[in-house]
Formats: sequence, structure tokens, C-alpha cells
Amino acid sequence: MIRYLLSALALGAAFAAAQNPSTAAKDPPTPPLEAKRGVPETMGSDRSSSAGVVTTDAIERSSGATATQGLLPATGLPPLPGGTVSLFGGMIQSVDHVRDRLVLQVFQGHRVPLLFDERTQVFRDGKAVSLDDVQAGQRAYVDSTLDGTDVFARSIRLELPATTGQSSGQVVEYRADSGELVLRDAITPTTVKMRLGSGVKINRGDQVTKSSELTAGTLVSVAFAPSSKEPVVSQITILASPGESYTFSGQVAAVDVTRGLLVLEDDTRHKSYDLYFDPTARQLGTQLKLGANVTAKTRFDGKQYCVDAVTLAPVSAR
Repeated sequence: MIRYLLSALALGAAFAAAQNPSTAAKDPPTPPLEAKRGVPETMGSDRSSSAGVVTTDAIERSSGATATQGLLPATGLPPLPGGTVSLFGGMIQSVDHVRDRLVLQVFQGHRVPLLFDERTQVFRDGKAVSLDDVQAGQRAYVDSTLDGTDVFARSIRLELPATTGQSSGQVVEYRADSGELVLRDAITPTTVKMRLGSGVKINRGDQVTKSSELTAGTLVSVAFAPSSKEPVVSQITILASPGESYTFSGQVAAVDVTRGLLVLEDDTRHKSYDLYFDPTARQLGTQLKLGANVTAKTRFDGKQYCVDAVTLAPVSAR
């Protein structure tokens, strides 16, 4: 009899609990918000622990916190990769703020893909700025280190935008329909794409000329304004065109008869010129004494200045 009474009491208590919401079993906990990109959702086995859950509300991209602390508190990000730090300088070619990747066109000519995240410090003019300020078309210096097989950007120093830039090179192609100018840079073997501005000035010496003279092989000097897409050219000076004749005067600085190379130094312009002559012209080679003042008539063939004739300057009487 007692056993039946205990069973009845247990069933009654269960029924009362089901009718009373305050004592009923609670719903399962709502899963935490999805962690910010690249950040694990939990740091431990207890998914409901506030210390182990990283939410989008817990992480704010703050330029001050990013630059001064290296890593944000409770982000779950690993420590900065160790190892040797390498410095790259160049132009930011592209930025993917979704995958945290950028491509840097370095000054030596090749492209370097880099990863970044909230641990990356960003500066402009010595002041901390946000990762959102990293945009394509900017000149930057990046302190980087290897993170496995990837290159990670520890810090990015953005240069202030320049009002104008100067460059020189050889015309590879000019497209009149789009105004696009493709140059082979004088320093690096890579090609650079530029766009002629609406009011571009094109000069040959003291004369104003037309864009139709920008034929392949032409040597030019350009002034341009940086842009997020292609640099905009404001002025072009044509230095030499294939097939045209040019005269150089100066002092013989070097002669290589085997290669047919004559180097002239122009003291008035503080420049030196590499001129090429026919190595079989032995008589010409014997006339070219170091230190002699000469005038060389040349022809530009699109690659180099070819010597047609050399005249020795008369020795002044004492």
C-alpha cells in the first residue's frame, strides 16, 4: 500500500511540473553568433562560456586598439608568427577585405601576396589608422614574416599620396582609342600601364607635338598623378624616336672595342651616355682615347644609339 502511495505522489509531482512553466525544463541554449572571419567560435569545450565565445559584437575593428595592442583582447587569434621579419616596399595592387589578402607590387618588379588580420598594425604619417584604410593604388611599406607557407603582414605603413610622380622609359604600345600608354620602365624590366589625361601636354624639345608620335620604341619622360586604377599622365617629353639622328658631345669615359661601346660624359648636363659603334671599325676604336673630348653623331634604332661618326675636338693651343 505504501509503495502504491509513493508512486501516486511521484506522478502528481511530474504532472504539476508540466503545468507550471517556472519549474518546467528550459529550452536548449541558443547557439552563439558566428565568430568573425578566421576566428574560432570557441576556445574551450564549454560552448556556453562567455570567455570562450567570440561574437561579432565582441570584436570591433578599432584603429587605436589595433595599432597599440597588436592583438585584440579575447579574439582567440594566435600569437604573431615568429621568425625573420622582411620589409617590402611598393604599390598595393589589390586588396580583398573579405579574405584578408592583399597583393603588393614591389619596387623590384614582382608581386607579393600577403595575409593580414586584426593583429596587423596600420599607420599613415606616423598615426595609427584602420585596416579599412588599406586600399589599392597606395604606396606602402610592409613588415612581414612567414606564417607556414604564407607571408603575413605584421605592420603596414601607408605613404601619403603624392601630388605628382616622375618616370622615364620606352613606349611599348600606345592605344589612341582608350588613351592607354604602356611603358617599359627604365629601372625594372616590367611594363607599366598609364592613361593620358584630358589635358596632357606632349613635347619634343621646345616644340609641342601630338600623341601620334608615341610609337613603339620611343624613349619618353612622363609626369603623372597616382590613381587607384592607372596613373594619369599630365605631361610627356619625347627623348628619342627610332630612326632619328642625335648628336652627343662630351669626354670619353670608357671604351670597349670588343663590344663596340663608347661611354661619354657630358659635364654641362651631368649625364653619361652609352653609345655603340661597329667593333670592326678598328680605326674608330683607336681614335677614342680616355679623356678625349669628342662629338658623336648617332642614330637611335629603338634599342640603342648607334655611332655613325666621331669627331675629335681640336686641342687648344697653349
